[in-house]
Amino acid sequence: MKQQAKRLKNRFFKKMKLFSWKGWIFIALVAVSSCATYNPMPITPEIVQTGLKAPDINTVRLMADEFKHPLLPPLPFDDRDGLSPDEAAILAVIANPTLRAVRDQRGIASAQLLQAGILPNPRLSYEVGVPVGGNTQGRVNSFGLGLNWDISSLLSRSDRIKAARAHADSVDLDIAWQEWQVAEAARRHAWRLILAEKKLAAAKLAQGTLQQVWEETKQGVDLKIKTTIELSAAETRLQDARFQVVDFRSARDQERLALNQSLGLPSDKIIPVEKNLFPRSLQCPSSAILIKDVENRRLDLLALKLGYESREAQVR
Repeated sequence: MKQQAKRLKNRFFKKMKLFSWKGWIFIALVAVSSCATYNPMPITPEIVQTGLKAPDINTVRLMADEFKHPLLPPLPFDDRDGLSPDEAAILAVIANPTLRAVRDQRGIASAQLLQAGILPNPRLSYEVGVPVGGNTQGRVNSFGLGLNWDISSLLSRSDRIKAARAHADSVDLDIAWQEWQVAEAARRHAWRLILAEKKLAAAKLAQGTLQQVWEETKQGVDLKIKTTIELSAAETRLQDARFQVVDFRSARDQERLALNQSLGLPSDKIIPVEKNLFPRSLQCPSSAILIKDVENRRLDLLALKLGYESREAQVR
């Protein structure tokens, strides 16, 4: 009787040892196959500076060749003769750090669209029952294998995909609207800078002419052929010209700062603009034409409409 109990005890520990070895292997394989790796991405000052750094001009030229926008027509980018207002608009869309941060939302929306279509993984369960304690004569090990899958996620899958797709389209339209606004601001400041430089050049030319008139008038006073009243009038006109040069230079510098802000460039960066350009006079359409069907033409309003559709699908 003791020998039989000893044999049963050895058999039990042998099976438990075998089960323990196989069980640990099974658990390790399941853990390895189901684990996702994690790579930390800390926000260091170096990463921030790299993200805020404007792309070099060669990269901008390559990106401008592939530029596509629903409101901004494509055009060749050549800044070697100075930056035109249209080229400033393209450069602002490409290099502005605020827009680059906004465009990151497109990647988040795309990831959410992908996530919306993913179904839950099936669950495989496995269990083993080993009789222990008491009389184990004639008992055997029990094995159980189960496969479960939650089919309720199929019921809302189409609505989740619809909501995520509408949200992604809304984000695209909102980004395009913000890009258009930044581009128009850069174009406007570029035109103003061109006109400010023309005004400054004309004011400097007038100052030089009046400086010459003042010198000739002074020589005439010395030769007794001009009066001091004429010299005083010439000096007054010269002072007015000098003040005008200072005002135009200040206006030029302000427009340059505004253009750099639109382009996302440092304030001390000097971007040359084309000089032989003149704005064209265009007739503005009436307010009735501008307002007509505006809800289907403005990208921000279309983005709001798609955002409503996304929320509606989430409610469903």
